[in-house]
Amino acid sequence: MRVHSNSIAGTGKVNEDRLLVKVITKDSLLAVLADGMGGLYYGDLAAALAVDAVNATFAGNGVIDESTFGKAISMADRAITSESERLGTKMGCAITIAWIKHSQLWFSHIGNVRIFIRESGNWKCLTEDHTYVDEARGTYLTRCLKGTGLREKPLVQHVDLEPNWAIRICTDGFYNHDSTDDASVIEISDNT
Repeated sequence: MRVHSNSIAGTGKVNEDRLLVKVITKDSLLAVLADGMGGLYYGDLAAALAVDAVNATFAGNGVIDESTFGKAISMADRAITSESERLGTKMGCAITIAWIKHSQLWFSHIGNVRIFIRESGNWKCLTEDHTYVDEARGTYLTRCLKGTGLREKPLVQHVDLEPNWAIRICTDGFYNHDSTDDASVIEISDNT
């Protein structure tokens, strides 16, 4: 697998995106991208806590399966809860987790960090944003990690990967081409 990642801060602000790409074997990889929530405090810390919790959960499980994603997301939410209480403030993030093994992609997400797949030369979005758009006030996340527990069990999906596949995981600053927002991307592709 080939991997490329990049993360840049939006204009005049701290980068609140955090990412992790961890190659496990030549044919398995964990990728995590978290986007700290604007409008709350310590978005960079919330995103870092979430990524660290996911990494620790996946590293601590001998067998990676569908339940690992739920455990990882719950642990991330608990880490944010603990730090929010310690700091006496609210914080949160959106997150996407991708696990590639052999010729399959397993993924889960909460919020608006999207995952795309390239098949037959075309990019297709595999996730649906958890957002609400208010014309007068803007866009809001309807699901996120913010230390208040999970409203719904995270959906875990999988797809078989065709030869010459590519995956792109990216934050809204990247896919909206918004230079004022943080923009992060992880691209993973087949070696063949």
